[in-house]
Amino acid sequence: MLRYKFIIRGRPRPKKNNQIATKQRFIIQNKEYREYEKDAIRQVKGQYLERPIQNRVFVVIKYFLADGREADLPNMDNAICDILERAGVVKNDKQVIACYSKKVAINRRNPRAEVIVIPDQADLYEAGDEYEEKNNRRILVS
Repeated sequence: MLRYKFIIRGRPRPKKNNQIATKQRFIIQNKEYREYEKDAIRQVKGQYLERPIQNRVFVVIKYFLADGREADLPNMDNAICDILERAGVVKNDKQVIACYSKKVAINRRNPRAEVIVIPDQADLYEAGDEYEEKNNRRILVS
């Protein structure tokens, strides 16, 4: 099965919990989040050298947090999906059809997010192609 694994080092941050209002009353991300996002995009680009995935994808995320504070998983997941789009892994984060995430452990020395992107295998087959299931795999019938 085709899959891509990325490790994003640094304390994972939720996107929506790191917003501030400007004097002009615009809502923007705070400086800490912008720096995290910029560094995360750089890290992912260094690990992925292919064209953006065009298919729908499944995303699995394991978070290793620096401390035991409560973390907002849905907002951290949104941040990771945005990072995958901005790094060129997926064309659009709307392609994510399922996201499974969990807080794995506290790791003060090496906080990180481990991300696995799995293209949806159904999208790899052309409409009208016939295939059969063998040992939980789809085999194209010629």
